[in-house]
Amino acid sequence: MKPEYAAWIEANCPGTQSGLCHSKSVAMQKVFPELILCRGYYSSPVDGSQGHWWLKTADGEIVDPTVRQFVMGTMGSYEEYNLAIHGELPIGKCMNCGDEVFESMNPPSSCMCSNECAVSFDAYINEETKR
Repeated sequence: MKPEYAAWIEANCPGTQSGLCHSKSVAMQKVFPELILCRGYYSSPVDGSQGHWWLKTADGEIVDPTVRQFVMGTMGSYEEYNLAIHGELPIGKCMNCGDEVFESMNPPSSCMCSNECAVSFDAYINEETKR
């Protein structure tokens, strides 16, 4: 990895906090526009397979500003999302069960994967507000 990439990551991505992979990758790409934004999956025997964002160079070298969130770090593998292989691109995770949500699912909310999850989550929220 180029020293300027490593220096940017060190200065802008301290710690191991998760959930910042998209925003940190986009921020780094603004500083280094030659980097290519990638979306897909990070996998390792310890961390499992997780949806993730990272960057790569034109010759395919991975530049992951938030790799510290993973226990196995750079020893994990990256798989770019491929519509031909994976199908429709997920737009998020279901607030009820955690499964991926796809735009074409057309549930009552884009935060739910199905009508069943929407009903279950609604019942949970309504029960909590009664307390």
